[in-house]
Amino acid sequence: MSGLNLTKLPTQINELPLPEELHVSNNPNLDLADSFKKLSKAPNLKILVLSNNQITAIPLEIEMMKQLNGLVLDNNPDVNLESLNEHIKKLPELKVLLLRECLLPKLPENLDGLTNLAVLELSNNHFSEAEQLRIKSLLPNTNVVF
Repeated sequence: MSGLNLTKLPTQINELPLPEELHVSNNPNLDLADSFKKLSKAPNLKILVLSNNQITAIPLEIEMMKQLNGLVLDNNPDVNLESLNEHIKKLPELKVLLLRECLLPKLPENLDGLTNLAVLELSNNHFSEAEQLRIKSLLPNTNVVF
């Protein structure tokens, strides 16, 4: 479903046998709140790829996606990390978060929403060496990749 210039996911998407991984990248006008509501009813969906979608804010509705264990937000340079941090702490199964190529200079001071992650990929961002050390120290049980 990538690159289709979708504004909304099809209503009947819940009636389809969705794979474990769904790519909805390159759809910059996609209504994320509506998408998260629809996809929360897809129990097989484990990985959601939303790269290159010009995402600025992660809507509250992501918290409905309790089954999600991987979220890919690569190349979304304007994503609000404060809201992301708040919402993903309510996703108990989320273990992998990819934020590659988001032009990030730093992460929020409080990273408590990320402590359950097994993998946090942050390559091709703009972190200083000091920021990299800070992130790793706050997430000692997470494999952080720069």
